[in-house]
Amino acid sequence: MRWLLVGMGMGLALAACSSPAKQAEQTYDLAFAKGSAAERCAAARAVKQAYQKADDTGQAETWRSKEEEECRTARLVGKGNASPTVSAAQLGPNPPQFHETH
Repeated sequence: MRWLLVGMGMGLALAACSSPAKQAEQTYDLAFAKGSAAERCAAARAVKQAYQKADDTGQAETWRSKEEEECRTARLVGKGNASPTVSAAQLGPNPPQFHETH
């Protein structure tokens, strides 16, 4: 009986966490991990819209900023003016050095 109650509590907790906004955040997380800049832009927009629909203005504003950032990056990448983020590990032991010229 005790396990049944624990299981039911876990099920209710999971159901409560699966709001449309939280589902949209999970989609954004996937796009952030594996998607293109355009996919991240669209996913951030979907999260913002889900929070707007839920009347959560604080989260909607946070995601509006994230959407602007992701969509700006997508526009730059689309125009060939920016490159994807490169990690230090990808650069190797001797990364290129950039020096300011006058």
